[in-house]
Amino acid sequence: MNMKEKKIVGYIIIGFFLIYIISFFIRNENEKFTISLVNNNLLIKFPNKIFVKDYAIKDYEETNQSNINKIFEYKTILEKEYYQEVNEVFIRDISNYGIKENHAYFYTMFQEDNKNSSKKLKSLGFCIKKDFVLVQGSREKDSDFINKCH
Repeated sequence: MNMKEKKIVGYIIIGFFLIYIISFFIRNENEKFTISLVNNNLLIKFPNKIFVKDYAIKDYEETNQSNINKIFEYKTILEKEYYQEVNEVFIRDISNYGIKENHAYFYTMFQEDNKNSSKKLKSLGFCIKKDFVLVQGSREKDSDFINKCH
């Protein structure tokens, strides 16, 4: 290999390395969360132990509209104060809350970070398809995800 070819190979390697680093930083934090179905229960796992202040499951498809302010609010299916530091949240007997297959929902939670005492809101769209949970992609449009659930 001559000097020119070595430079080109070097630039290509540096380019791939930069692309890898950039993709690492712009990755959506929600993609690190997983939701799975265990019998009639939902298991939400986090990449690290976090302090969950409260969580809710809301109906992604049904909204209530305030005519005065034109505000849309998603129908709350389940809401719970939690106040625990955990690696996962286990929601038992989801059918008791009316959660059904082929319908879009989203899980929201307020978490507190050790480094920053302010609360952070995290949200993740999901739907149940037979025996597994389909999770909304970080850049997926809401309407596309809802259609995929049906």
